[in-house]
Amino acid sequence: AGETESASSVDGSAVFVASFSHVKSSLSTFLKFWLMGGCGVDGWSGTGELEAKHMPSGTAASIRVDVEEGTVALVASSAGGNQPLGEYSTALLDELHALASTEEAAPADRLCFPPEAVDSVRLAAWAACAPQAQGGNTSPETEFDRFLKSLK
Repeated sequence: AGETESASSVDGSAVFVASFSHVKSSLSTFLKFWLMGGCGVDGWSGTGELEAKHMPSGTAASIRVDVEEGTVALVASSAGGNQPLGEYSTALLDELHALASTEEAAPADRLCFPPEAVDSVRLAAWAACAPQAQGGNTSPETEFDRFLKSLK
């Protein structure tokens, strides 16, 4: 594995891993400021380095930037059926997409590139946070699974 720019105390599973052709080390710094500024999602606040916590749910999440591997990952303590985490992951992906597609810098100078790396993980992030089936059904079927079945 490459050098990860953030040590994390959040254990859990990846909500998404976006693979870019390049990620600049200054992306970590930018994302720290993004978290300090409130990240634009109600209830979420930075708790240190690249970690955030949602109140009142208590969900913890960590952004992991790996410059050598060219990846940005969001790892969370719990994902399935977690609407606040879904909103947070969407805001993070929107921010990464804006950085990767900005016209203010040449592609080689952007903090991460290309923007298609974000597009390719949006569905996976949504599915990771989708509500689980309720009721007597013990199947781990998600809303996304039912949506796919409805298309057939």
